[in-house]
Amino acid sequence: MAIETTDHSAPIHDLFRTVAEDRRRLAQRFRRASPAASLAQSVCFALIIAVPALGVGIPTIVAFVVVVGALVGVEMFFRRRLGMAIDLPAGWRSWAVGFALAVVVLGLAVTSMALAVIGQGGWIALTAGAGLVVSFLGVTAYDRTFAADVVRPFARAPRSAAPFADAQRFRLSAALRPVTSARVDVLAESLGHGNGEQPSVQGHLSALEREGLVSITHADAAPSASLTKAGRREFDGRLAAGLRGEAGETGA
Repeated sequence: MAIETTDHSAPIHDLFRTVAEDRRRLAQRFRRASPAASLAQSVCFALIIAVPALGVGIPTIVAFVVVVGALVGVEMFFRRRLGMAIDLPAGWRSWAVGFALAVVVLGLAVTSMALAVIGQGGWIALTAGAGLVVSFLGVTAYDRTFAADVVRPFARAPRSAAPFADAQRFRLSAALRPVTSARVDVLAESLGHGNGEQPSVQGHLSALEREGLVSITHADAAPSASLTKAGRREFDGRLAAGLRGEAGETGA
């Protein structure tokens, strides 16, 4: 389904199936980068847990700052590689997995500090090793859950055949909703297009920007887009209306 220069209405069930396929492409892009990102992040978590083995003093503080900086650097590297920024989970399942992972890593870090205080430095290595394994499994589980949460809202299309106005506008908003921001070329790819359709995607984004629903930045070589608070609120309302089968009546 190509992005056109003008929006057209579409039956709700067809549009939801199309958006589900858009989001599957988005999730696949995310999952392709996950294995390497998961390992790098897990190593950083393990090093954070191991830092107390250095004892109390300036070297420990410096090591902690360096490791946290490395963790931030890993995140920034993979954001650039993905062409997307993702700051929040996409659903309650990924929220739950992320929270559980944070609790486990924090618990192991506290355990490591306690072992350092009582002079059991040798056990810290085992704690850090356990942290590496648990972190890798947890980050991998989070990535998979996030990808599933991205698709889940559209996994089952409504049965209603009511017309849904401004279908392409809805598709763009649906692609941007799970992420903090995304490059225009990544949006075009998630909508099933190559470079030839990027100007058309840019045109739709510019129209949404004029309405205050999308924010476009040109800081990098390629422009990036994100939904504004008003854009997220409009999309959520249109999605709810579509699920109720009222899209044709509300003009969503």
